[in-house]
Amino acid sequence: MDEFYFYARYQKGKVETRGRHHNFLGHRVDHTPGRKSDGIFVEWSWDGNTLSVENDRYGMYPLYYYTKNGEICVSPSITRVLAEGAPNDLDYRALSVFLRIGFFIGDDTPFKAIRAVPPNAVFQWTNGKLEVSGKFDCGGSHKEIPYDDALDRHIALFRQSIKRRLPTDENFAVPISGGRDSRQILFVLNELGYTPKSCMTSRLFPPQNHEDIDIAKIITKRLNIEHFILDQKDAFFNTEMKRNVVTNFCSDELQESFGCADYYRGKTNVLYDGLAGAVVSAGFFVNEHKVNLLKAGKLRELSDEIIKGWNNDCFSEDVFKSLFRDEYQKLMGREEVIEYITSELKRHMHTPNPLMQFVLWNRTRREITLSPNAILGNIKTVYSPYLDHDLYDFLSALDPKYFLDRMFHTRAILRAYPKFNDIRFEDKSIPGQDPRGYRNEFVGKLLVHIIKEMKSAGKYTRIGYMMPRLLQYLVKGNNWWVCPPKMLYLIQLEKTRVMKKDKMIQYKSELINK
Repeated sequence: MDEFYFYARYQKGKVETRGRHHNFLGHRVDHTPGRKSDGIFVEWSWDGNTLSVENDRYGMYPLYYYTKNGEICVSPSITRVLAEGAPNDLDYRALSVFLRIGFFIGDDTPFKAIRAVPPNAVFQWTNGKLEVSGKFDCGGSHKEIPYDDALDRHIALFRQSIKRRLPTDENFAVPISGGRDSRQILFVLNELGYTPKSCMTSRLFPPQNHEDIDIAKIITKRLNIEHFILDQKDAFFNTEMKRNVVTNFCSDELQESFGCADYYRGKTNVLYDGLAGAVVSAGFFVNEHKVNLLKAGKLRELSDEIIKGWNNDCFSEDVFKSLFRDEYQKLMGREEVIEYITSELKRHMHTPNPLMQFVLWNRTRREITLSPNAILGNIKTVYSPYLDHDLYDFLSALDPKYFLDRMFHTRAILRAYPKFNDIRFEDKSIPGQDPRGYRNEFVGKLLVHIIKEMKSAGKYTRIGYMMPRLLQYLVKGNNWWVCPPKMLYLIQLEKTRVMKKDKMIQYKSELINK
């Protein structure tokens, strides 16, 4: 397993280094001379005197760093940064946010000393001193055009984005679902004469309804493309453990990406991913109530709505108060989280659509991007056409009203490809398979894991609260609201934090290859 990194230490006028002096990850798309490269990428270079880092406009390719006492380390792996000497103290405010909404905001990580490189970064380290800054490049100013014209412009700009990202050989991949992003990508590629040999649909884990699979079959049949279903080879519990370390403890979802990564390893050099499609094209997280709170300046109330919106997959306040030891409850209070999210919202208030920007620069940049740019990192080029600069500039300038009914993206696809209008879109409200069997297996393995890792399990949480409720779930099938996956996250995080540095990389490698 590759753990790319660069380490330098400045002392008494001399610099000691190890790791790669130069590394480029991701891809550039150069289509406008004189402007910053499009694409998703990060690059660092050491010239013997200065370490420089350049990344994409959005900071979507993850890179982490720490600097202290004349030292610096950069790597796409937090585990590697820790192993190279970064302090392992936890950032409790950052963790408090993550455990409530499922992603980090700003440049936070679980560790105080380790930061994510900011978007559009200016980053130089010379003679032991770092200058680092970034900026949110939020596109153009507020734009008012007729709704139909906006749809037409979206259609044209998305086609242009795909034309800028055409596959270099016939072995390219387009994973297909029942939603909008992958459908639009596939339709445009097919229209331009580029049709994949086959399309894959991952069976979600735990299984939900069959909408994704059924609709993907219809789409691929109409385009005469072979379709197959990919089941997750690992158990739910094992996938969660793997996800936690591969995503640097910065995500609580993306499990289905592992099957895709395993299948396409060695089979393709180009894959298309719908990163940010739901955010910039479909108004994810935008609704009338939230827009009204923004207009009224009620950002604290909006912050509260953001926390409540992710409670189904995160610790609720009741669980926080009962599960965590008193000293950690004080370090991870809800009021501080409200203030912190509010301060992040304020950074986007000057833009035409602050809700879009909040989600894009936080959830998308810090979590969802870890699917194409970490889990799928074994594929040479993973294109993200919804983040084409021209497309983003246009969509980000539109008023939120274009997205309030959540139909903008749907109407654009129907308008561009009317011959496929009879194919429905995924309906997530349809009940799926009963997840209790998968959850029972997860809880059973977690109980064994807690006993095995009792020291780590009891560091932050009350074992006397945790164990009875997990046992009750096995017996009665309720209490999933105590959020067992987050319990596993905390155990793994603590185990990694205190692990001897020479064991960290080995632990990560063993989980990935398990």
